[in-house]
Amino acid sequence: MSASRASAWARLAAGIVQRAPTRGFAPFSAAIAALAFPFAGARRRLALRNLAIFDGGRGDPEARRRLARDAARRLLENVLWTAWMGGRSDDELRGLFELRGVEENLRPALARGRGVVAVLFHLGHWEALARAVAGVPGVEFATIYQPLRNADADAL
Repeated sequence: MSASRASAWARLAAGIVQRAPTRGFAPFSAAIAALAFPFAGARRRLALRNLAIFDGGRGDPEARRRLARDAARRLLENVLWTAWMGGRSDDELRGLFELRGVEENLRPALARGRGVVAVLFHLGHWEALARAVAGVPGVEFATIYQPLRNADADAL
């Protein structure tokens, strides 16, 4: 499939996902992500090959398959949630998650007057965190990321 055709499909899928209702989106995204793994083809084979390299080929092939499937499921679920959040206002998202540690960790660190750098792991709902922290009163945040090699994915 050409890059432009794949981008068109991605834009269509994002548009559909952004219109999905809040209620039931979590199980919907989990189900779609779980169903997609068998169709991952070359990416699935690459993940399994990399896991075999990691364990020297001595690990349980079924355990490698479960790990690859679970990682792919989490990744796609995060992508679906990211696309879904793109169609929501901050007010709509506010009640969906709880931001913890602001008063006991963040504010004391900021009180030292040197700023705070939060380092996040690559996988996870860091998009949700960026939206959540933007609503913390009296604190300015900036998100830094490395652009992807796909302009359509960056636009999401």
